[in-house]
Amino acid sequence: MPILVAAHRAEDDVGHDPSHELPLASGATLWIGLTQQTWCVMRGTMVAWVAGVGWLLCSVCSLPAQGVKSSPAPSSITITPRSVHFIDPLVYFDGLDGLPYGECMPLRLEVGGAPLGRVRVGIYEPEMAGSNDVWRAATWSAALMAAQLTGFDPRSLQMSVEPRRSTDGPSAGALLAVGLVAAIRGDEIKSDVTMTGTINPDGTIGPVSGIPLKIDGAARAGKKVVLIPFGLESEVDPRTGRAVNLVQYGRQQGVDIRSVQEIWTAYELLTGRTLPHPEPRPIPPPSAEMNQLIEQRWQRWVKLTQAAQDKYATWPAFTHTEGTESQMSDATRLLAESQRFRQQGDLLAAYMTAQEAAMTAWIAHEAGRYVYQASSGSFAGWNRLPE
Repeated sequence: MPILVAAHRAEDDVGHDPSHELPLASGATLWIGLTQQTWCVMRGTMVAWVAGVGWLLCSVCSLPAQGVKSSPAPSSITITPRSVHFIDPLVYFDGLDGLPYGECMPLRLEVGGAPLGRVRVGIYEPEMAGSNDVWRAATWSAALMAAQLTGFDPRSLQMSVEPRRSTDGPSAGALLAVGLVAAIRGDEIKSDVTMTGTINPDGTIGPVSGIPLKIDGAARAGKKVVLIPFGLESEVDPRTGRAVNLVQYGRQQGVDIRSVQEIWTAYELLTGRTLPHPEPRPIPPPSAEMNQLIEQRWQRWVKLTQAAQDKYATWPAFTHTEGTESQMSDATRLLAESQRFRQQGDLLAAYMTAQEAAMTAWIAHEAGRYVYQASSGSFAGWNRLPE
């Protein structure tokens, strides 16, 4: 039986050099697939150690088992189609000079190639430092999102990623999800477009940091378009400590910066293809039991609001500052809105508004109490909260 012991970099493809095959006893074969870089690291005693382990495995595996009956192989195993894609996440690192810098890091992405129904999510680490837990979580989040977007295609949970160096953080999550879906659907990601952003369970793109640095890395890699999370119009450049407008900064670097709010828009900009968007479903109304519970809680928030208003009215006039008066006025307005929502039958809106009214009223009351006790020089019982 052949035994393969392989050590290769992320850029190695499937296959191996026959010159690295070593014939072993009992017809076994030891294959040491080494690139030039890996060979430099593993030369000398390391190669001898690997070869020794290979010989040991060969000897053990070639011995006939005594009294053990092998199970019959299944008649047929369905292997899912295998597909390999490359994506270009944007990352940033601390340079040797102490200044951070950004770059575009090619990442090999493979889906499928495993028995149907098997879940296999892997991260191939090229360096001993490897990837941290946040990166692993982002990879799993991307796989689960791709599963939802492809109707739970089995290949979405049979995937592996190979970064070219140690990685950290979740900022490649959205691009990973797009890359997985594209690999499954057979779509190609445009070579001059990339993105940065986390992926949320509902498909929205979450915020990230270091975007000015990443724009620099994208420009050096020849990217023309960079997608960033919606709402991030400016960010502080860690090299200068000054806020920069990201769109203007990208324009200066020759990069078109576009904001995206969710993965469906990002997919179309990255691939030029439309990703089917699920039809929104109406929120089911609360049950009668839930409505009764909400009504009870609503009444409690209303009583808390009124209690704060009554207590606030007992404080001397000098405690009613401009700030406390404004807050108590807001609480009164919110309480009226809550009662109106209840009359209209919208108990959820009534509950949320009453909760805000109570918190606002008690803030006004506590601020007034602070002014009163500060004037008397006594803070006894200050840490007591209302029942």
